[in-house]
Order: sequence, then structure tokens, then C-alpha cells
Amino acid sequence: MVEYLRSYGSGLDVDIRTGHQVQTVTALLGEGFRITTTSGVGIAADTVIAATGGFGHPHVPGMAGFAGRIMHAADYRAPGRFSGHRVIVVGGGNSAVQIAADLTGAARVILATRGPLRPA
Repeated sequence: MVEYLRSYGSGLDVDIRTGHQVQTVTALLGEGFRITTTSGVGIAADTVIAATGGFGHPHVPGMAGFAGRIMHAADYRAPGRFSGHRVIVVGGGNSAVQIAADLTGAARVILATRGPLRPA
């Protein structure tokens, strides 16, 4: 599965990053989001999709003072509303990878995971 995802991902117009742990997500006034990793890497995005928790128990991390758009994978339906945006999909599971792949035709996508994808 990991090899399939690596192979599949290499053919997409997606910025796939592994080995980074998200430390903060900051909403920028009318400008999207700034994601900062524990290693100090900064990433800008128009939208953040949290692909964490199961569909029956979705978990969206709380962010004090946040006024922007964060959604759980369970609420994702189609890429159209993200057309022309830069989107960060957080998570390395099936849902996150499938959503990232689905968005590639409409948006500039970053797939952020805690570490390299591993075989199940």
C-alpha cells in the first residue's frame, strides 16, 4: 500500500511532505492560514482539512481565536468549492490521501503527515 501511494503521489501535482509534526495553525486575517511545524517549517494555505478521528467520532482540534475554515474529512464532499485555493490535508490515513488526490484537479494541495507513510 505504501509503495502504491508513493507511486500514485509522484504522478500528482501535490506537495507531499512527511516527517513534519504540525505545531500550530494560525488564521491570517483574510489571507488563509499559516501552519508551523515543530521543526520551524512554515506553510501557507487557503484551507486546512483535518483528517483525524473516525467518521463516527470526528475530531477537529480547537484553535483559540480561529475564524477561518477548518473541516473534518467526514464533511468533505467534492473538490469544487476549493477551486484555485491552496489546501493542506492533515493526516496520513486513507481518507486524507483520498481527499488530497481528489483535490489535485481543483486546488494546490499539501498532504501533511506525522511521518512517512507505512505499510499497514
